[in-house]
Amino acid sequence: MYQSEVVQNSLNPTFKTAELDICVLTNGDLEGPLRITLHEQDEGQDKDYLGQIVTSVKDVMEATPSDALDLKKGNAPTQGHMFVAKAELIDYKDLKEETAKLQTAAQKAKAAIPAQEKAEQLVETAAKKAEDNATKAKEAADAAQKQVEEMEASM
Repeated sequence: MYQSEVVQNSLNPTFKTAELDICVLTNGDLEGPLRITLHEQDEGQDKDYLGQIVTSVKDVMEATPSDALDLKKGNAPTQGHMFVAKAELIDYKDLKEETAKLQTAAQKAKAAIPAQEKAEQLVETAAKKAEDNATKAKEAADAAQKQVEEMEASM
């Protein structure tokens, strides 16, 4: 996922600020597990596993700079602590909330379909009636014209 830079010759390393994609780390779930694994590496040596912190983005966000995240290695007691100076969400969208909004919109759209179909039927019925009325009006106008022509011819 993400690997920080190596901080040389420090028992209390400070790491550079990093921007991480929460969707990649936790599928956008702020309360889902976030595993932070720590290693140390002496120059010219292989990495040594120090332990891990299992937390959540929410817990990291709520932590103050004085709150320690405990570093654990197996069932051993706490191996050390990690402190988060600053954590913030940038351009974050809660996917659960967005999904709920989309589901609500989909349900409303589904509910609107019968109403739309009924409206289309009413429009079709009204159009048919208007067409029938127009036909009758034309027939009446033609009949009236014929009567006018007959009356003029008889004069």
